Amino acid sequence: MLSYGDGPTVPSNWKFFNIFVMNFLKEQGYAVNNALLEEYLVKSLEHYRGEGWYNDNPAYDYYSMWAFQMYGMFWTEYYGKKYYPEDAEAFINNFRDMANNYPYLFNKEGEIVMWGRSICYRFGSVAPLH
Repeated sequence: MLSYGDGPTVPSNWKFFNIFVMNFLKEQGYAVNNALLEEYLVKSLEHYRGEGWYNDNPAYDYYSMWAFQMYGMFWTEYYGKKYYPEDAEAFINNFRDMANNYPYLFNKEGEIVMWGRSICYRFGSVAPLH
């Protein structure tokens, strides 16, 4: 797991896989690549475009809610507040921004707008609200 957490990834929400692995191992007392962990946190936050939306390189999609908002808050609660409070605060603020814009994921009848790659991810777009 350590070699995976310390490995390269693509410029998308996949950075969270590395972030979670490294934070978990750090919490267990293992030496991790803190510079890479911090780089991936910064790069994840750089995907933020405002008003609750992240760009998942190369597009806006349901991952903004499913991955960035949910994973960002999950990371914040379990690791961020303890190890990286400034980054945690940024994820919290980005989550707060989502509240006023979340309804735009749905049409006027309350149905999810049909765009993106998979119906599973459409259902996952409600994940940050649970």
